[in-house]
Amino acid sequence: MRARDKGCRFPGCTNTHFVDGHHVKHWANGGETSLNNLVQLCRHHHRLVHEGGFACERVEDGKFVFRDPTGRLLVESWQLASLPNAEEPINWCESHMPDVVIDSETCVSLWTGERIDWDLAVGHLFA
Repeated sequence: MRARDKGCRFPGCTNTHFVDGHHVKHWANGGETSLNNLVQLCRHHHRLVHEGGFACERVEDGKFVFRDPTGRLLVESWQLASLPNAEEPINWCESHMPDVVIDSETCVSLWTGERIDWDLAVGHLFA
């Protein structure tokens, strides 16, 4: 699973540490503990799938797909649009992403108490 997934498979996530094997079909519902029924998710996204209403499924071609709580398919990567030179970022966000809510919880850390991997943290700072 580690060789196949190379980290969290949730769309857009680059986390390769503190990942768990997630049963696509839960073992309590008869899901096997087999490579075909397991996918690596970081602890944050694993929690979202179990408690946050997100869903993970394996489709016919063997790929994993994820859906948000409304059932909308999540894409593998996002295209970042460049801003016109004169436009303020807040105005652009409000006009192009009206459903995005930025509040006092937006930048709250997702850290859940596990020991920090200092090599990973410092490595990302230098990158």
